[in-house]
Amino acid sequence: MDFENLVSRAIGEVNPEYGIDCLSAETLLRQDLALTSIDLIHLLVAITQALGGRKLPYENLFFAGGSMRHDVSIGELAAFIASCADAPAAPAPLAM
Repeated sequence: MDFENLVSRAIGEVNPEYGIDCLSAETLLRQDLALTSIDLIHLLVAITQALGGRKLPYENLFFAGGSMRHDVSIGELAAFIASCADAPAAPAPLAM
């Protein structure tokens, strides 16, 4: 699966101003696209939906080393998704 394309399409869903043709792996989500925190949440939801509802541990990318990263590129996000794609999905929590 082309995860960079998946991320670019999800960005287009969040902000239709950005078409796939104007995005690259080096494009930064905050600095270049001016995505807000709410936009990032919408982006991650769109990606989750594109992955069939599979939730990924995005905190490992956005809070690397214990502190929040200011910005992430499309390529970094795509590589993170690809690295998680082969990992088994976490089991659903059991009801108590």
